[in-house]
Amino acid sequence: MKVLTVKEKRQIESYPIEKKAFNLIRLQNLIKEYNKIIKLIKPDMIDHLQDRGFFVFKITEGKKTYEGSIDLLTKKTTRFDVKSFKEDNPEIYEKYLVNGESNEIRGNVALSGKYIKDKFGSK
Repeated sequence: MKVLTVKEKRQIESYPIEKKAFNLIRLQNLIKEYNKIIKLIKPDMIDHLQDRGFFVFKITEGKKTYEGSIDLLTKKTTRFDVKSFKEDNPEIYEKYLVNGESNEIRGNVALSGKYIKDKFGSK
């Protein structure tokens, strides 16, 4: 995994807003695609690690060889059951609701001349 240098961070910060928008959209779309791949791989990894535990691996991709290790950490957690609380105590639930706001940036990027109108905008 690459760590940005101070010079690279300054360069990114100096980008014009259009380039920042372009990079943001491309990175968000890339993350979505990677998350789909992770969803496919993760169940097999959990099964394998539950059966056999920690293991070390070595793999070659192209001209580069990588060595690594992987382990499964399982943590016991507790959480507040909001759904049940809301059903059992609707008045108290309503009393403690707090209004908030969140931001989501959505967009699309395509090669010029190939942009397709969709729910995010049009050419």
